Amino acid sequence: MSVAIPRTPLETVLEALAARGLQPRTSGTGWSARCPAHPDRNPSLSIDQGNEGAVLHCHAGCDPEDVVTALGLTMRDLFDQPAPHRDDTTAIYNYVDEHGDLLFQVVRKPGKQFRQRRPNGNGGWEWKLGDTRRVVYRLPEVIAAIEDGDTVFIVEGEKDADRLAAEGYVATCNPHGAGKWRPEYNATFNGAHVVIVADRDEPGRAHALNIATQLEPHAASIKIVEAAAGKDISDHLAAGLTIEDLVVIDPDDPAQPGTDIDPADIDTGPSSWVPVDLTDALAGVDIPA
Repeated sequence: MSVAIPRTPLETVLEALAARGLQPRTSGTGWSARCPAHPDRNPSLSIDQGNEGAVLHCHAGCDPEDVVTALGLTMRDLFDQPAPHRDDTTAIYNYVDEHGDLLFQVVRKPGKQFRQRRPNGNGGWEWKLGDTRRVVYRLPEVIAAIEDGDTVFIVEGEKDADRLAAEGYVATCNPHGAGKWRPEYNATFNGAHVVIVADRDEPGRAHALNIATQLEPHAASIKIVEAAAGKDISDHLAAGLTIEDLVVIDPDDPAQPGTDIDPADIDTGPSSWVPVDLTDALAGVDIPA
């Protein structure tokens, strides 16, 4: 009688990739393959053996949870068994000050659950922020871009900011998601050329409009755009579209285009903006406020 030898998590992932024609190949000490979570012509998924199982990293910014789901697997399949007290963190986002010193982290868990923590000074973590200074994500890059007159993109979450950064753009967001923009973030954007990328739903557009209203006294120029495909900028880029394909939203008519929203339900505040072509903002050219 033969006895089946359990597959390792790494073997499970490689077999799932091969079964879908994604061509896993050895690369350095690990493997590479086309990512199943986005249209991928050139292999952008790295697969390695970690201390507790398989480690996946999509260089285009796909979340590991999305990758394993596209393979018909679960996050549990990535880990050696048994794995008591296993850390199920899928991503960690560092929020740093102007000098790059860590202030706090946003920790992503399966199911798109998020927790915040700060260093406790003893090598561990305090799982509440208390009076910790709040800043926008990727702050040093934002400051440098503003000083250079480059465009800064404001998106709804860290994943989208990292996705744009992978494409060579400067992008940021506030912690805690939509509806959590704080007034203390505004001064960071003094003199900035800002493009706000709204998620294509009512909370996303309301969030974008609120940020724009708060930044109007500070920024040199403001544009609100949204994806031409999918819900957010990650979906937009995964569909093969570019930054130039983003759709400009008129802040005085936020219900167009895309998802139906009743403008009466959104408080846009006073506005003196005139919608203009996004190309100028991307080129760092002064555009009318």
